[in-house]
Amino acid sequence: MSPETRAERFFNGLWDRDWPWWPVRFLRPPRERAASVGLLFVLAVYSTVVALTLVVAMCVAFGAAIEPRGVLMIGAGAFGFALLLLWTTYAIWWNRRARRLRG
Repeated sequence: MSPETRAERFFNGLWDRDWPWWPVRFLRPPRERAASVGLLFVLAVYSTVVALTLVVAMCVAFGAAIEPRGVLMIGAGAFGFALLLLWTTYAIWWNRRARRLRG
């Protein structure tokens, strides 16, 4: 089994806190259980909804036109970015620790 790296210690320390999980704390798996693709998908969908809500609110606040194609493009980009970010900062390190804890 490979030893814990500094990056793993940093990212797991971050994700072990409650504040990154605040609105979806009930989705956080136990430390011994690996993060599934389904969990990453749900978290990415949640992040996309938050991003789109902020974009629409900004458009309304500044009086900009809201085009469906633009919202769709921003949503697709936000989903892809959230999935990539969650995979690189959460899933890789969480799953590595889960494998080590399970033995």
